[in-house]
Parts: sequence; C-alpha cells; structure tokens
Amino acid sequence: MSITIEKGRQMKKRTGLCVTSALLLVLILHANAGADDIPPGFSNFGFAERCDDESAKLTTLEDIACSSASLRAQETKMLNLVDDVRAETKGVDGETGKALDPMGAQQKEWRDALARACKDAVCLAVAYAARIAAIHKEWSEAL
Repeated sequence: MSITIEKGRQMKKRTGLCVTSALLLVLILHANAGADDIPPGFSNFGFAERCDDESAKLTTLEDIACSSASLRAQETKMLNLVDDVRAETKGVDGETGKALDPMGAQQKEWRDALARACKDAVCLAVAYAARIAAIHKEWSEAL
C-alpha cells in the first residue's frame, strides 16, 4: 500500500513539473514574441525605428509612431538619451564577465510594457514625454 502511495506522489510531482515547465515555456515564448521580427541594426527600444523599412510588417504602435512627425521627433529625442546613458553605463562586470546594460534592459522593459498598455497616438505621446523626464531624473549622473 505504501509503495502505491509513494508512486502516486512521484507521479504528482512529475505532472507538476511538466505543467510548470510547459507554463514557463509559454511565458518565454510570449515574452520573445515579435523579437524575431526586429532585424539586425534596430534596437527594439522604440516604435519608430523601422518606419523607413518598406519590407517591415509594423505593429499597431509602430504604425502610429511612424505616421506622426512629432511622435518620431519625441522618439528620436528619447533614443538619443538612451544612447547617451548606455554609452556611460554599458560594460562588462570585471568579476563575473557578465555583460551589463542596465539602460538597455530598462528601455526594453519600458517598450514591452507600453506595447501592452498604449493603443493610440495620445497615449504614445504622453508615454514618450514621461519616459524622457524619467531618464533625465533617474540617469542624470550618466548624462
């Protein structure tokens, strides 16, 4: 009887691991969705970077950003700040050899969150202005 109970527990653990592994895989795939659409040479930090690429299948926010000169100008200003901060903060950890890019990671998180939250030009314009202000505030020493 105890052997049967033990086998049942082992099966539950295996099933739990399989379900957990499957959920983790789904989350990873979802997090990376669309990343393969961004060709080399583009940072995936903004929404107007691929405007001039006629072969690109643009997302809704990319279409919105590309259709407005003022949004493109805001993005250019934001991405110039991102580049300036990255030039000062990107590097390699001397102890671990791990590549460090705190601004790059933060900017990608910002873009991904915005892609889920924004659906129109007004939202995008407000988000760009807020991001520019946040970069100035948080990264002023690097600028």
